[in-house]
Amino acid sequence: MVKQEKENFKINILKKEFPECFDRDGNFNIEKFQGIISPETKVFKDSYGLNWLGKSYSRALAQIEATTMIREDVKHNKQEENKESENIYIKGDNLEVLRHLNNGYREKIKMIYIDPPYNTKSGEFVYNDNRDFSKKELEKLVEAMIIEEDEKERILKWVGSSSSHSAWLTFMFPRLYLARKLLTEDGVIFISIDDNEVSQLKLMCDEIFGEENF
Repeated sequence: MVKQEKENFKINILKKEFPECFDRDGNFNIEKFQGIISPETKVFKDSYGLNWLGKSYSRALAQIEATTMIREDVKHNKQEENKESENIYIKGDNLEVLRHLNNGYREKIKMIYIDPPYNTKSGEFVYNDNRDFSKKELEKLVEAMIIEEDEKERILKWVGSSSSHSAWLTFMFPRLYLARKLLTEDGVIFISIDDNEVSQLKLMCDEIFGEENF
């Protein structure tokens, strides 16, 4: 009985820290786990998953600590209507803000709502809704890849929807990964999206949050 409790305790730790390694039935994917804890580990068994150009880079972005300082807006906070406020409003790059929030609110947020770029390539939004890799971004990613020169050339000539999906996934992955770290055990996240990236988003969330937590 004690041994079983210890085993359950270990499994629960793995589910908490690596939910992406469990399928909807609670089965543990050891190959995926090995790939996460040691990117250099050679895994020879095929497994189901979502891959894109820039995935390794996006994983690295999720591990970087905040490099900025948060400065109080003293004038705003001194206004009479704001003096007793218990809310926190942070203006800045959302990836960097998520890094700051993880320093003080890890596993303390019960609900997150986000409205990320839909990647429509439309000019109707106040923000850039065109997630394509620039030539400079592609060159940066390719240089970090251990592949043959002719394959690098092929990737650098790569244009179209696949490139756009990969750029969007590279943008979203570190942000969702850090958001997951903020949620309480029973916390939930709601995401607004449309048809352009909903398929990619579902697979990426399965990986980050665990398919059984959909």
